Amino acid sequence: MNTGVPIRVRGMLKIGLGRHVRRNAVAYVALFISLGSTSVAALRLPANSVGTRQLKNQSVTRSKLSATTLRSLVGKTGPPGPEGVQGPPGVPGAPAQSLWAIVSSDGALLESSGALSITASGNLYGVVFDRDVSHCARSATLGFPNGVVFHGGAPSPGEVFVAGSAALNPAEIDVYTFSSTGASQPRPFDLSIAC
Repeated sequence: MNTGVPIRVRGMLKIGLGRHVRRNAVAYVALFISLGSTSVAALRLPANSVGTRQLKNQSVTRSKLSATTLRSLVGKTGPPGPEGVQGPPGVPGAPAQSLWAIVSSDGALLESSGALSITASGNLYGVVFDRDVSHCARSATLGFPNGVVFHGGAPSPGEVFVAGSAALNPAEIDVYTFSSTGASQPRPFDLSIAC
């Protein structure tokens, strides 16, 4: 049989093809097995034949489901369950601390509950209490001269500012007073502390 290819070239092709097949035999075997396996699997599984018996537990995760399927899995909120049994009463807390001070513009402590001393320097007043007040709520209002309350009246306009201790004393509260224009001015005030 004459194919038009010289005999010498045909011999080289046979040798080259033989070498190629021998060198890649394992690859060809793996290729044919893998192609054959998928064909067999595709032939053996009819449509919609995989069910819960064929799936391993926890093999289908949220990331493998479509957004539509995830939305369809969310149901309505059910009715609330019955109220649980009331637990035992807690330990009573410490009684509320009522701390306050009425201070004149010259720094005199006129009346107080829990205040020990006061220092005054211009419009800055340092009120020291008998306990740590660093974590307590504090409030101050401008007061009447010498703590005297005039019924139906109000103190003259001004401003008051409350801060923690500049001396870093946890028992001290600093109070600054100002005129209605914001200028530093010694003013009487009432200070209230809630712990």
